[in-house]
Amino acid sequence: MKVFMITRGSQGDVLPYITVAKELTRRGHTVAINLPTIFEEKAKAANLKYYLQTEDDMENLMSEARSDWDMIKWIRGVTEYQCGWLPKIIKDYDILIATNTEIAAPTLAESCGIPFIRTSFAPIIPSKIIPPPVFPFPKPHPIFRPSFLWFISQKMGSLNLNKTINRCRAKFGLKKIPFFRHYTSVNGNNALVYSGVLADFDPAWNKLSCKTIGYCFSDEEAYNETDVQDLMKFVQSDTTPILFFTIGSCDYPDAENFYKLLFDACQQLNYRLIVGAGWSKYFKDENHSNNLYILKNFLPHRLIFPYCTAIISHAGCGTTHSAARFGKPQLHLPLIIDQFYWSYQCYKRGLCPDWIRSKKLSLEVIKEKVREVVENPTYQQNAEKIAAQINQENGVQTMCDYIESLVRK
Repeated sequence: MKVFMITRGSQGDVLPYITVAKELTRRGHTVAINLPTIFEEKAKAANLKYYLQTEDDMENLMSEARSDWDMIKWIRGVTEYQCGWLPKIIKDYDILIATNTEIAAPTLAESCGIPFIRTSFAPIIPSKIIPPPVFPFPKPHPIFRPSFLWFISQKMGSLNLNKTINRCRAKFGLKKIPFFRHYTSVNGNNALVYSGVLADFDPAWNKLSCKTIGYCFSDEEAYNETDVQDLMKFVQSDTTPILFFTIGSCDYPDAENFYKLLFDACQQLNYRLIVGAGWSKYFKDENHSNNLYILKNFLPHRLIFPYCTAIISHAGCGTTHSAARFGKPQLHLPLIIDQFYWSYQCYKRGLCPDWIRSKKLSLEVIKEKVREVVENPTYQQNAEKIAAQINQENGVQTMCDYIESLVRK
């Protein structure tokens, strides 16, 4: 079987794809992956055949796209660019797998006459009971019902992207799409690449070709052993609680202020703090102290989280799943897209207090939230229960089995 995969995004989006690609290769399949340039070294380390998205400067996009309109213009350009060169490559493959952000992917698969799997790291299939994760309204609302929000979301997709999609489809002699929803989630195979333990499932989705996979954790990531030894010195230097903080790939104008408030809160509470700077340029010039450790280089969550009392993050899908996997209470500062959704799912399951409002920062608010997540035993108890369930899942194996089943058909 020959598998072609397309992904973009941050580490939480791309690393699961690399992990699945490696497992498919172990099973004897031929795999190629199309990914952003910044992940080239990781593709090389995994010995994968890869094609770079030279049109996609993902790292800078996260900081330079200041509005939804910037993102839409970028998606349009990427869609037309992909439709220009990828069909020549994909036509020789048996199946196409792509993230839901790859708007060109359904057209590419249809033009080549091969099966298509659309993966998502949040529930992006329209629902009457689950709101779209792209809106910051994950909680039940008396006016903004899920069906209304989905209508708005799909209408916006149609207005902003239909012309671009149909222009590409015309090049391949394909019918125009009438509505964005049918193009994305209805006419395809949907793989929900997140844990069914952490997210709700709409029974109406059973009518679609839809499967909950589980998160595909990357447990083979390369790292520097010296960095681990240095971190362990900090971990073993005291017995006070350790908190881990990151905002991943997000750009947050008030990040420095939040970090300083968080550090001050930890010092006053006699907690220690590990900071993972992610893609941001913040914090890297800070010095270590008895209460603070700055990660200078990437280290996998699995080497850090077991030693932490709680995880403070932006509530990205990958980070929330990793924290839940290791049975750790969480505290969130959601900033964009599906982060509000994942924070609310953790809140509903008793893994964390309500999220911190990014525009209402104060030392007292952060100090109280941090104290609560560390000292309230209910969060730890619930986190341990969730961890036991998540660790029964095997997203990588499930995803590979699903891919193989569709090609066999």
